[in-house]
Amino acid sequence: MFPTDVYRDDLTSDTSVLVVHTGREKWFESRKYQHAVRTRPEIRLVSYETVLEAYQVWLKGEEIGSRPDKLGLLPVFDNISVSVSRLSEELGTKVKLMVESNGGTVMESISTVSDVLVTATPDGLRYTKAREWGVPVVSPDWVYDCVDRGALLSVTEYYLMGENSKGRRELACDWEKVEEVKKLEAQKAQTEKAKRGADVPEKEKDLKVRKIDKENKVWKSIMSNIRVSNLHRSQDDNWTLDQEEEEEEAFSQVSLLVGSQEGTESTLFEGVLFRIGDGFSSVQKSILEKVIKSHRGIIDENANYTIVNSSLDAKPAIDGELVTEMGIERCIFYKTVDFSSPWSKPFCASLAKKDRFFKDIPTPVICITGFKGVELSHLEKLLAKLPGCKLSAVFSKNTSLLIYNDELPKPELLANKKLALAAKWRLRCIPMSSFWHTFA
Repeated sequence: MFPTDVYRDDLTSDTSVLVVHTGREKWFESRKYQHAVRTRPEIRLVSYETVLEAYQVWLKGEEIGSRPDKLGLLPVFDNISVSVSRLSEELGTKVKLMVESNGGTVMESISTVSDVLVTATPDGLRYTKAREWGVPVVSPDWVYDCVDRGALLSVTEYYLMGENSKGRRELACDWEKVEEVKKLEAQKAQTEKAKRGADVPEKEKDLKVRKIDKENKVWKSIMSNIRVSNLHRSQDDNWTLDQEEEEEEAFSQVSLLVGSQEGTESTLFEGVLFRIGDGFSSVQKSILEKVIKSHRGIIDENANYTIVNSSLDAKPAIDGELVTEMGIERCIFYKTVDFSSPWSKPFCASLAKKDRFFKDIPTPVICITGFKGVELSHLEKLLAKLPGCKLSAVFSKNTSLLIYNDELPKPELLANKKLALAAKWRLRCIPMSSFWHTFA
């Protein structure tokens, strides 16, 4: 699934992901797990089942759409049975909510299968039985600190020593490192959010296609500022992307439709009427209906919008507004309803338009740059519809056309290595807005 990553049995200094099998008895006592929890907060803890699920998806030939360090985190109390005793109603409610919302179960009784007893009083039948059966007895702050750490802390520092005793939090793990990692993750999440255009003002701007640059002012500006002297060139004059860029621009088959059926209810399409139009199988229609209804949309023959399959070669002769499943995906991705974008409309690449666009080039080779997320996935699908054209992941002197994302800020365009090489090799480059204008 992840050919560029390395699997090791040992926990080493460069380990970034630890796979945990919570189906095993006392899994949380594993030395590797406890070492990672105590001293290595940068290590991502994922469940064995999560990896298996991703593997099953991969076996079906589907894109799992995730790096190993993006797999879902292991719930803090996954497969953990917590017994409680003699807690106040308010404290008991809080402990129950925290445990159950993080994958565990809470019992008002004690048994030999209980993993831990949480109580504030070293007294009572449950306390006595826990001591008799070897069930650890801890103070309630163990639950709070586990959630704060994002992992199951060792009970050693939280043994109940007396009435309302507190655990030795400062010894449970390296809290300074934990805070540093949280800050880094928050910054990373903010950066990714900004890149996706998830902030409302940026989102509204990103969803609008820029005015067509007929005089290619953007391209001329890039060419006048760009420097190519320090770029690496391979022996065959092909440009091979660095690993990070290659993963970022690698071909993907992102599908937000199936994934969007899970999670909290959305009101994204509330009050909007849709009709499922041509080109969909019964299974696809069923998925579309579920997705639209899960976002409060309405399926109705007298609809505001008719959804047609983006793979159709000709635009159906239907009255009213036409959108594709890509338009639905795009709305879900940006959490905004906007069907005015060309990305949401049916794309029908006629042979005449293609020939006029590429003139005397019999088999054009197209490369793209500057696209991410849903735009990258959709553009690949659209370009695959151009008759006789080849979409290539390798950018070289043989490239016929480079399509770049002119929605990017100018500094990013100036730093784009493909655009720099295109200038050096005198290759034809066009902004995405011109592409839409040509094939509109």
